[in-house]
Amino acid sequence: MKKRITCLFLAIMLLVCTLGMTGCAKDSGEIAKEAREGVVRVLVEGFEGYYIGTAFGVGEKGEDAEYFVTNIHVVFPEGYEAVHVWLMKNSGGWDSAYGQPDTTHLVKCEIVYYDDSGVPDIAVLKAVDTIPGRKTMPLLDESVEVDAGDTVYALGYPGASDVIESETYGSKLVAAIEDVTMTRGIVSRLTESKALGDIDVIQHDARISGGNSGGPLINDKGAVIGVNTWTITENDASVSVDIKYVREILDDEDIPYYTIGDTNWVMIAVIAGLAALIVVVVAVIVVISGNNKRKAEAERQRAAQQAAAAAAVAGNVQGGYNA
Repeated sequence: MKKRITCLFLAIMLLVCTLGMTGCAKDSGEIAKEAREGVVRVLVEGFEGYYIGTAFGVGEKGEDAEYFVTNIHVVFPEGYEAVHVWLMKNSGGWDSAYGQPDTTHLVKCEIVYYDDSGVPDIAVLKAVDTIPGRKTMPLLDESVEVDAGDTVYALGYPGASDVIESETYGSKLVAAIEDVTMTRGIVSRLTESKALGDIDVIQHDARISGGNSGGPLINDKGAVIGVNTWTITENDASVSVDIKYVREILDDEDIPYYTIGDTNWVMIAVIAGLAALIVVVVAVIVVISGNNKRKAEAERQRAAQQAAAAAAVAGNVQGGYNA
């Protein structure tokens, strides 16, 4: 019985470890692919033409996003506020035949926050309607630090994607979820950028280019750690504004958002539940085993008593014959 209990215990522990490793070791590439659902393309009409950028949704977990974060320079492309700001539902938002927006595939936005100084280069948009399937993204919790060497992914809609699909730049604007590009890199360093107004930034080597501005830089757990803002092409360096500024702005504007850190609380809860199950199963087995032992002992004692009684009877009968 002890061997059976031990084997069962080891089997359950092996199951717990397997589930734990499976849940905690989710491929970061898959996480990045899922994060694309929170990214949208921004189309802006200025006084001198049309411009593009990227934004990402913020809000309560699991909801279709109503608020979106981007760069100020995306919605102030000519140095002053754009005439119109839209989010593209899909690639139909740009009519390539006429070279103009098709508003049936666009969602109008209001700029609800920006700093007149342009620092930090962060703007918040509020869509007049949600875009089905475009979810909110988690921000990095303030308790977690970003370190040099961390794996990062830059998500967005670079203009290069349009060139690949068309012969003339700007004749087609791709905007579907599957059109969100992902480039992978590592954090090169954390520093302060005087060029961007003496603010904290993340320098990394995940490639970004024109059109990526305003898009999210995420870590390997899917948390947004920065807003892609600037690229130094000749040095192959990309710069993202630290996400702490976004958290502060959203707090000040009373806009909801959610954060994630390093701890996988869901998996911890699952493992804790399985551990509790192990305790219960082992306890039941011990109780059943104890009951079986007591029954066996009682049966043994009963058999011994019966044997003794039978022996006594036999002795009395034999004595009678001898008499």
